[in-house]
Amino acid sequence: DTQEPINSPSTTARSRRHGKVLAGVSVLLGRPFDVPAWLPGLIESLCKLGNESDPVGATIKKSISQFRKIHQSQWHVVTEKLDSDQREWLSSVMSEHSYFN
Repeated sequence: DTQEPINSPSTTARSRRHGKVLAGVSVLLGRPFDVPAWLPGLIESLCKLGNESDPVGATIKKSISQFRKIHQSQWHVVTEKLDSDQREWLSSVMSEHSYFN
């Protein structure tokens, strides 16, 4: 079992990418009561990275699940603000992650 050195270029790039995802997720989860015009674009951007290797993919899937739980009572409002591509991206990430995870 060979592990990549912690300071290797690919590890550093992965850490930076994960940091950017964490920033996006904090913005996403920081809007529990509304869906501003810019939020659908953020949701799509995060969902497009949902199939990446961990920790990026796992962070996105868990965060989208949390976002869904937070907005559960008004989910129809959220989905109405998404275009068809954004709904498809969201659905693809949500289908891979159970509500109970």
